[in-house]
Amino acid sequence: MKKNKKQKNIVFSISGGVGKNIIATAVVNSIRDQYPDSEITVANPHTAVWKNNPDINAVIDFTEDDTFYKNYIKDKDVLFLANDPYLHQNYIYKREHLIETWCHMFNIKYNGANPKLYFTEEENSIVKQKLPKGKLFFIQVSGGAANQEIPISWTRDLPLPIAQKVVDHMKQKGYETVHIRRKDQYPLENAPFIDFNLREMLCSFQFADKLLLIDSVGQHVAAGVGKKSVVTWVGHLPEVFGYAMHTNIVPNAKKKFRHKIDSYLDLYNLTGTLHECPYDTNELFDVEEIKKALEE
Repeated sequence: MKKNKKQKNIVFSISGGVGKNIIATAVVNSIRDQYPDSEITVANPHTAVWKNNPDINAVIDFTEDDTFYKNYIKDKDVLFLANDPYLHQNYIYKREHLIETWCHMFNIKYNGANPKLYFTEEENSIVKQKLPKGKLFFIQVSGGAANQEIPISWTRDLPLPIAQKVVDHMKQKGYETVHIRRKDQYPLENAPFIDFNLREMLCSFQFADKLLLIDSVGQHVAAGVGKKSVVTWVGHLPEVFGYAMHTNIVPNAKKKFRHKIDSYLDLYNLTGTLHECPYDTNELFDVEEIKKALEE
């Protein structure tokens, strides 16, 4: 790859949630390849994702720093990268993975990297002490924002009856389950919730032996720590948001006709408006297929 050796300050500003920031770590790796001598600053509210990332020089929370313009923009020779890839035609037409679209949008050559998260040995030690002993099975059932109007989003969440069957199966196999969720999300039986802060939650994935995740932050974390996972998909495509390292499973239930009046630049409204749901059953996935994938 031809590298741009000219010294330049780069500010990469990211809007969106934790998962989107984890995806962005792969974008930054490509930016660093192309600009090896540049000072790269990441600006976003989720600084926990970026701590100790060697591809950047600094990370700031622009929601709390009122000197951002003065310190990083004014009178600076800066390359400011801030466009939203969700509005790019390659994403809208699902032509490639979101990482590739993000890179192409900034005229950066994608180097093929997956996301990457970094933790100290002290962090690892403290988080490991908080986890159950023995073989660990991590499961994420619900995604989305806190206090959303519909607690379970059919477009991304794993139906609770399916999730419970898998948890019961893994318990019989001798696994201790860790349920990755917020306090306001539905619990599962025999699946304890650990009240981690965000950084601790990210770190904890390193210690999972098996993982069942959804199209949400967990599957990006797993990729970021190199943990092969089973991921279920409903409203999005794994080719756009997923990773080849995972076993990606799509619904086997048949869709019914629905008006999609709340959809704009995507097939479905991601919050899961009920009148758009094309399924008349919660049996979206074959439980046996999920069990078999977890055993591989």
